[in-house]
This record gives sequence, C-alpha cells and structure tokens, in this order.
Amino acid sequence: MKRVFGWLTGALMVFTCAVSASAQGTGAQINESAVSIVVYVDQSNPEASDSNPGSQAQPLLTIGAAVAIAAGNVAHGTKIEVGPGVYRERIILNRFNASNPAPLIIEASTPGAAIVSGADVWTGWQSQGDGTYTKPWPYSWGNAPSPAGWPSLPAIVTRREMVFVNGVALVQQLSLPLPGPGTFNVSDGGTITIFPATGLDLSSATVEVATRAGLLQTPNGISNLVLRGLVFADDGTPVNSVGNGAVKLVGGANILVDNCTFNHNNWLGMSVSGGPARQITIQDSFADHNGENGIALSKLDNLLFDSNQTSSNNWRGAAGGFVSFDADGMKTSRIHDATFSNSVSAYNQTGGWWFDTDNANLLIQNDQFCGNQTNGLFVEASEGPVKIQSSLLLGNLFNGFQMANSTYVNLQSNVIVSNAKAGIFIGGSDSPRNVTNYATGQSYALYSQYFTLGADHVMGTAASQFVLTSSLSGSWALFAASINSDNNVWFNQFNSAPFSTKFGRQNLGGWQSSSKQDENSTWANPNDSLPAYCGTPD
Repeated sequence: MKRVFGWLTGALMVFTCAVSASAQGTGAQINESAVSIVVYVDQSNPEASDSNPGSQAQPLLTIGAAVAIAAGNVAHGTKIEVGPGVYRERIILNRFNASNPAPLIIEASTPGAAIVSGADVWTGWQSQGDGTYTKPWPYSWGNAPSPAGWPSLPAIVTRREMVFVNGVALVQQLSLPLPGPGTFNVSDGGTITIFPATGLDLSSATVEVATRAGLLQTPNGISNLVLRGLVFADDGTPVNSVGNGAVKLVGGANILVDNCTFNHNNWLGMSVSGGPARQITIQDSFADHNGENGIALSKLDNLLFDSNQTSSNNWRGAAGGFVSFDADGMKTSRIHDATFSNSVSAYNQTGGWWFDTDNANLLIQNDQFCGNQTNGLFVEASEGPVKIQSSLLLGNLFNGFQMANSTYVNLQSNVIVSNAKAGIFIGGSDSPRNVTNYATGQSYALYSQYFTLGADHVMGTAASQFVLTSSLSGSWALFAASINSDNNVWFNQFNSAPFSTKFGRQNLGGWQSSSKQDENSTWANPNDSLPAYCGTPD
C-alpha cells in the first residue's frame, strides 16, 4: 500500500529541496526470527482441532488455543500463523505483559483472509409478510452511558447493535415500524426486526449479528508484538473514552501492526496507548467504516505511522450528529517523536486527523486529507514542534488546516485547495491552554504562536471560501507578532478579500501591509495537478 504522490512532485519540486524530510519516529525494532516455535491455526483444514498440537499437518481450530500455547512459551517467543477463515472469537492476551522479552507474532498466512469477527451467523428468521423478519433478541444492552466530561449523547450514538446481510450493514432504527429496506430495530430483551433488501431470498443469505466486544485486548500490557495481515471486523464495543474498541493495545515497547484491517466496528477500530508505549509502527493498514474513530493513539513515544488509511469513519456518531468533541478519522494525544507519512484520511463523517494535547516533535508528510465532514487536519493544545509538509488538504467541509492554542507548527510545501470555510484557520481560546509535557514535566501556557508558512499553495474555489482566517481577538497580537510566512501562492478568483483576521477582510496586498508577512508570496492560480480523489471515496 505504499503511495507515491506523483501529482505533488511537479507542483512543489521547486520548494521541497529546501525542506527537511528527516524522520522523527523510527518505530518498532523487533527481531522476528527470535521465536522458538510456530503454531498453526487453520479452520479450513478438515483435520483442525484444538486438541491438535498446532503443527502444519495438525493445526488448531481457534486462535485462542494457539494463544494458550504461546502463553506457555513467553520467554522464548512464538509465531502463530492463521489460515483463511472467519474466526468468531475474542483474543485476550492476559498472560502476556509489557516485560515479555521475546516476540509474539500473530500473522495471517494469506493477508486479508483471516478475519476476526465480532458477529455470529443467525438463521431461523420468521417472515412477517411485509418484507420484515424477526427473531427473539436475548440481549438487554440498552444505551451505554455518555463518558464523564462528554456532552450528553443522542440515543443512537450510545447503541451497539449491528446487523449485516451478505456483508452489507443495515441501518439501526430506534423505533418501529421500520421505514424501508436496509434497516433494523432491536427491543431489549424482546425482538430483533430486520428489513433486508427488496427481493432478497433471506433463506440463502448470510445474516450476521454483532455479539462480541473487544476482539483483541492486552489487559496487562504487551511488548514485542506483531500483528500482520489480519482483519478485525464487526466488533460491538459501545461508546467509551478509555480506548476500548475492536483492538486495544497497551504498551510496552516494540509493537508492529502491519497490513491489518479494522473495519465496520461499532466504535473504535484500534487504539494504541501506554505509559508511554515506545517504539510503535503502524504501516500499510486500513481503519475504515468504523462507528467513531478509525484509530485512536495516546501517550506514545517514537511512532512510525506509514502508508495507512483512516477513511469513511464515524457513521455511528454522525447518525446522532456527533461529529466533533472526540470524533475524527484518527484522534491522537500526547504523541512524541513521531512520523506520519504517505497516508490518507478521507470522507470521514467527521474530521481527518486531530492532534490534541501535548504533541511534540512530529513530522506529518506526504499525506492526503480530503472530503472530510469537518476539518482535514487539526492541531490543538500542542507545544510542538509539528511540521506538516508536502501534503494535500482538499475539499474538506470546514477547514483544510485548523490550529488552536499550539506553538511551533510549520506548514511547508502543502497544497490546500477548495476547503469550504478556509484553507487555514487559526482559532482556539484567547486564554492560554495549560499543558504539561509528559516526558519532561515542563508546563506550557499555550497561545497560538510561532506559526510558520512557507512554499504552500492555498486556493479557494468559491466566494464563500477563505484562504486564511482567524477567530483570535485578545491573543491576536501574540500570533501576529510571531508568525513567519513567505514564498506562498495564494488564490481565489471568486473572493477578492480572502484573508479574514483581526486585521479585517483583506486582499493579499492588505494582508502583506498589515502583517508584514508574505513579502515574496504571490497571488496566482498555482495550477496544481490534483488527484481525482483521495483513497477510497465510499
């Protein structure tokens, strides 16, 4: 899934030679050869049984049985090779911890073909004669509580039920009758009613109902873990603020997530956190179509995040109008020494990526943020430095880039085009945000300051779109006195005054005069060659 954005090369080559591309995070360092045994799981093998030794000729039936063998071999390292199939189970690594010296590798023999699912196949549906079908519903999960400190959430956001017919998700309704095909309803402790597509023969269809939550967990922490080629889907974890989702990894040190997929989960696709967790790599992976965030990261040191996609997330939140506060394609906090590269976050029913609180020494390069319902990229309450370079922020429905109460943020050689409100928005509070660096203990009173722009192409394509705006008032002088902006290309042929700040509505000349910035910047159509779309616009 490596991406080379050739469309950026020609547009920005004149600038990128002067921009450092040195990596901030190098990620996991795991000697995968340091395993003493290989355990095979293959449910497609007719001889598979959990009473087998787990050899290639006599494989195990479940991943859980293989994990039990690995737990007895913690000191010497184990590789678990998982054959194709849908594994309807939970993987709880409770006999491992952050001090384990040897690797645990869980790898699909065929990437993408080993699916860990939170759903079960349900049969025996009773036709009601009107296109709907019913079964008894044995669960009384109700509505999950809104997490402490969160706003009160609409009822649909706090549910956890999911139904899939031939792999297509039905849309949950909170009351009967159902409005039409493609919907379902549950009555706690009563009945589930589904309305499949018109003309579908349900007797030959596969109906899956989410019944499990927490498909892979590390309750005592983990180190030297490799997940490779696995799919985690249909997890029923409800709303929470502690990182619970389909996969929850707590480090520890040296965690590699490679070529994995996290999709169609009710809340989070995957979370990685620690105290801090160190040397983490997430690469060539997809976290799409999850109910809230595709990925959540918290308190990590030395992270390499490369060639990933977090798109089309927050369907559960958006169903109740919950598109901010915590929701984003990827939400991160307290990330130090990290590189985020060659990745896509697009068409989320919320924002793209949100870096919130105590983020320091980050490099965000060669990424795409397109068509998101709110902002493309948001940096908040972070001391920095944060460098964003050679990236595309296109067609987001709020702002392309947004910053609030952060310092030493540097935008270099980016293409920022056709964002509905503004290409760049500087907001936040006029009062300082107090943030403590978890590694050094140093405290910061953060205003929006020391912002750098260089060699960026910022373009609006409608009269309502601005290139640079700010809501700052009392702290505007601090921002204006510390900004460093030059050698940019600004343009909007439909808006003659696309700078809107405490200085007022201005054209480029007015902005140059008031700010004493952008002396060598130009007003011209940059004519950048843009991609037809970012990632998968579905």
